[in-house]
Amino acid sequence: MSESVSRIVKGEDSSLQWDLYSQRASDTEVHFRENKIESFRSPILSEGYAVRVIRKKRIEESKNGESGLSGIGIAPGNLLSNENNVIQATKFAVEASRYTTVPEYDLPSDKTTQTKNVKIVDDQIESDQEGSTKELAERVTSLLGKDPKIRVTFCKIRLTKIDTAFENCFGLHMEKKETFAYFEAGLSPKSKELGLAEYWPRVLCRRIEDLQLEREVPKWSMYALDSPKAKAPETGSYTLIVPPHVLSEMAPPVVSFHASVSTLRKGMSLWKEKGQKVWSDKITISDDGLVDYSLGTSPFDDEGTPQQGTSLIRNGEFQNYIANNMYPNPASSSSSPSSSSSKSSGNGVKQSRSGGTLCYSDDVGLRDTNIVMKGGDSDVDEMIRETKHGLLMEQFSWMLPDPMTGTFGAEIRHAYIVENGEVRDPIKGGVVNGSFFEGEGSNGKVEPGVFNSVDLISRETTLGNSSVLPFVRFPEIRVSGR
Repeated sequence: MSESVSRIVKGEDSSLQWDLYSQRASDTEVHFRENKIESFRSPILSEGYAVRVIRKKRIEESKNGESGLSGIGIAPGNLLSNENNVIQATKFAVEASRYTTVPEYDLPSDKTTQTKNVKIVDDQIESDQEGSTKELAERVTSLLGKDPKIRVTFCKIRLTKIDTAFENCFGLHMEKKETFAYFEAGLSPKSKELGLAEYWPRVLCRRIEDLQLEREVPKWSMYALDSPKAKAPETGSYTLIVPPHVLSEMAPPVVSFHASVSTLRKGMSLWKEKGQKVWSDKITISDDGLVDYSLGTSPFDDEGTPQQGTSLIRNGEFQNYIANNMYPNPASSSSSPSSSSSKSSGNGVKQSRSGGTLCYSDDVGLRDTNIVMKGGDSDVDEMIRETKHGLLMEQFSWMLPDPMTGTFGAEIRHAYIVENGEVRDPIKGGVVNGSFFEGEGSNGKVEPGVFNSVDLISRETTLGNSSVLPFVRFPEIRVSGR
């Protein structure tokens, strides 16, 4: 493939740069209905590629006569073995590069750069995908059938293997193998007397063992049985206890946005310089693209730059930006984004790369890999014991914080009231409102932001999604309910 791409691009203009990102995936998938296997599909094969062409713009081609701009053309295809398909895609990318304008952009060219060995493969899935799926299906059937009070309205498991190859015009050639395990289910009470309700968990991870089904299924069944009894919370202020899987939906989008060189250069980041006080002393966060078995882990990013660890926040003070080749970071510790000596931090990432599916058709963006937050000196039982009037969160219906303002508002799908140190009644409905940054609240008063006011952080951290996070407690947050 790369020979065809190189020939077409050089024939058009020898100064053009190109890269080629190709993937092959194999899935095995089982659907259950009423805790019985409804369908078993194996293997489900898919493949695809994307050609990118980078064109340096002449001054007269650039907007407003500016220099230092490039054009990018990207063209996907889904037939790796069809040379004519590759040729047509490359021609399209070459032509498309004439009509786009982005900051000056160069692909990585250092062939001596070494990538780190990372763990992103489940040997069980890699060696026997179909057999592993059948074994997992038997476990799921047994576990979901243990509680006679639970009805399984739907369940799906999927095991995935993805092979990825990256090449570019400078002779870089990188390959990786990775695996994913996915589980989702709809659980509801069998008894009609309890009313209609359902709890729907979803888990995506690298390894089968990280699904933790023996631990999680009984807990999910309890949530399903509690759901019909759940009531909307009363409107007011609550202490909020947030577990890692919920925090992973809240914090990473905000951190990634403000720690990005691209948002800094566009004038949108609130974090302007190294050492700036941005949050409480309790908050220490890094971006680490090398965490074993985390979804965002890879030996190299989607531009061909080795992934690494980058300190973002230390004891509440901003440290470093994340960068890619389009928006490079200063090589020195200076906070100035205009240094001519610059580099990528390995954060050139396709948007859906860590979703367990093929991502070849996405263009490369600038985002976090894995957000890692340092643990504190509390434990979860202590958080609960020291809470007089609060909520223990388990699931939001959605959580889409505004990354720029840091504000969020999300409906409670499942939570529990905590009164005088004891977990009590289930809660459903109502909206949690807050912000990660200081600002005026709905009551007209200035509020500090949840990462400024956080008072307790658990010692233990948990790997989940693309993050490693602790439990945290926010002493006061607004809830709109009944």
